[in-house]
Amino acid sequence: MLKIFLAGPLPSKNSSGGVAVFTLNLAEELVHLGYEVIVFSNSKKQQVHRKYRIESIGSIRRISHQEHPDLIISSLWYSLFSIFVSNTIKVHLLHGFTNLKNYNYLKFWIMLLIDKLIRKKFTYILANSKFTKLINEEIFNLNVDGLYQIGLSNDEIRQLTTLDVKNKKKEILYVGRLVPAKNINLIIKNFLKIRSDSILRIIGYGPEEGALKKLANTDKTISFDGSKSHNEILKYYSDSKVFVSLNPVEPFGITYLEALLTNNFIIAPDTGGHVDLLRK
Repeated sequence: MLKIFLAGPLPSKNSSGGVAVFTLNLAEELVHLGYEVIVFSNSKKQQVHRKYRIESIGSIRRISHQEHPDLIISSLWYSLFSIFVSNTIKVHLLHGFTNLKNYNYLKFWIMLLIDKLIRKKFTYILANSKFTKLINEEIFNLNVDGLYQIGLSNDEIRQLTTLDVKNKKKEILYVGRLVPAKNINLIIKNFLKIRSDSILRIIGYGPEEGALKKLANTDKTISFDGSKSHNEILKYYSDSKVFVSLNPVEPFGITYLEALLTNNFIIAPDTGGHVDLLRK
């Protein structure tokens, strides 16, 4: 049986995110396909999660020497823990790219140097969309070997497609981190201009929360619901009529898939990795 080590963030009770959901879905599907899977994350102790183990990311090198994986798949800074692991195929997954709206100049250049180091130490680098591949290759001169397609797990697809979406409320939904790149301030400003009888629900957490609440100015039609578990978020999709996400440089956005499967109208920029999918 092929042994696969998977390294990346995982959703927790108080936090989540697109990459975390992706890691969880990938782990579930690799197990479903019959592979032996160990997930290395920022977990502080070993856990048994359904049919795979979860280990601390700091132990990946030690366990690699003991258990000899056939393949390592990793994302974000988690790949740094595998750069000195040898005698196995290593795949680094690009979920996006650095930009100065998200990072200061120092962190921006450090991230670029890290990508160059990973390129030297990993067998393959794959991008989550043509848009992500283009930015990394044409602007940052990082050789990308190919693409991987974003998807949802079979279990999540079943959950989303069996939700009751016939009695939707007059709700507009945003799901994601509360950071400047997501342009949530534009969502709030334009919602306030409309002055409709709808509710704008903002699900997520992040450094922009205080400024966004101040912008909303205690308007009762804008609801900040904070961090929710992934299962709770699915209910919000089924209740809402419109999903909106306004990051013009979105590498892909797994939330678009979730919104599509729950029959939401989608408001999105006409740039980014999601464009090809939504145009269909």
